[in-house]
Amino acid sequence: MGWWTQDSDGRSFEEGCGVWGDGPADIMDSVLDKIETEFEHRWRRKPSIAEIEAGLRFSLGGHRRDELEATPEEAEEAVRRLRDAT
Repeated sequence: MGWWTQDSDGRSFEEGCGVWGDGPADIMDSVLDKIETEFEHRWRRKPSIAEIEAGLRFSLGGHRRDELEATPEEAEEAVRRLRDAT
């Protein structure tokens, strides 16, 4: 499984703020499939991007910020380690 850098808009392999990988991407794909199924069952349509973004923000609110957010220095270090490994 690979890891790559990305910018704050989610563009891969850009100079940016952090890293993402195949594992987290696969998990997110699975979750998005389940959300889509729920919307199709209840509303007979797929969710909009805006609904997904708002739902993610809602769900993130249930977690303490310090549990989820790396410091800028930690994110920069992860990017440096990834670049050094390639």
